[in-house]
Amino acid sequence: MDVPPAGRPAVTPALIEAAKSGNREAWAVIYRCHHGAVLGFLLRRTGNRPLAEDLAQDTFVRAMAGIRGFHWTGTDIGAWMFTIARHVLLDHEKRRSTRRESTVAAVADRDSGCGSRRR
Repeated sequence: MDVPPAGRPAVTPALIEAAKSGNREAWAVIYRCHHGAVLGFLLRRTGNRPLAEDLAQDTFVRAMAGIRGFHWTGTDIGAWMFTIARHVLLDHEKRRSTRRESTVAAVADRDSGCGSRRR
């Protein structure tokens, strides 16, 4: 059985059931228990704090949307959260690899008709 760090409440099956039923306080406890670890995981993988914060937020949004599918097996819900975080990161990497990016100045010059040629 997992023991939570000192000062933090344990995420129990009852707390998870409360979160499944939409209890906001239950979600707040789960968030407080796991946000730091999820953020740290994503920060180590991305090396970019603002991006890691966005991905962590996406992780918790997905967790809230999918909590009804979570089944308690005796393992801390944190393992499930890390799986979601990993999928969020992989989805981000896939989108980034297929997205074409250009600088704002290059787009502004091309779109506005401004350039080095004069008519």
